Amino acid sequence: MIVECPADIFKQFEDGCGGYVDLSEEVSTFVYSEMENGNWLGDSDMSWCVDIECEHKKLFLIYEDSDAWTLGHACKILVVKSLDDL
Repeated sequence: MIVECPADIFKQFEDGCGGYVDLSEEVSTFVYSEMENGNWLGDSDMSWCVDIECEHKKLFLIYEDSDAWTLGHACKILVVKSLDDL
């Protein structure tokens, strides 16, 4: 499932693409609200991803450290253009 991302938030992800993006208040609200739309990556780290799109551009949000996300303690998220970049 591809999630439509607001342009201002997508820009922050795009600027940090290829690395980790710190979770500002609005970014944090977005990534936590979209967690349930993720797909498990099948790795031993129990990572999952959410495909986001804005104006026909696509990025992947990679949720690592499932315990931190589940408990609400995550403070950054990995952003990549392709899952091949992992």
